[in-house]
Amino acid sequence: MCKLYGDTATDYIPAPPRLRKNIKRSRGKAARDAHFSEARNAEFVEFCRSTGLRRSEIKALTGDKLEKGADGYWYINVNKMTKGGRPRKVRIIGTDEAIARIVERMQNAGSGRVFEKIPSCDIHGYRSEFATAVYMQYARPVKSLPPEERYCCRFERAGIWYDRKALLETSLQLGHNRVCVVGEHYLNI
Repeated sequence: MCKLYGDTATDYIPAPPRLRKNIKRSRGKAARDAHFSEARNAEFVEFCRSTGLRRSEIKALTGDKLEKGADGYWYINVNKMTKGGRPRKVRIIGTDEAIARIVERMQNAGSGRVFEKIPSCDIHGYRSEFATAVYMQYARPVKSLPPEERYCCRFERAGIWYDRKALLETSLQLGHNRVCVVGEHYLNI
């Protein structure tokens, strides 16, 4: 009927608001993490925290996607294996030792997969840690910014202000391209 009249279903049945407290992923301890040991999977956890890749992206990742940028930083080309097929370059972050271990692992993989088996764990939580670290690298003091360069969260996080440029860079690294997603769902500051 909606198609016939040119309406949408929300014209008749309003959609409930999406609240942060109702989102189940990465909001504390996940049930699947009960038998997951971060100590035994330290290399995988370090990789996730340093790259912020999704589970599907890690599954499809091969060693030849590694690239050194003109700025001297290491990047991972995430092309066609990402959600929506949007290509992006993800900068590897972390300590110099952690970056060196990740680069070595990817170079050793060559054109093969970087991880043959992905452990069952809450990777989205590590993406949140990555997002927070990237934001902190680019963030400027919010109080000194003009209003158009600040982002104010809505709903449950109303009144929390972030640097809009830092949010956009973080969003691009995560593959979302929208500042509201990062500010309201990923950052834990």
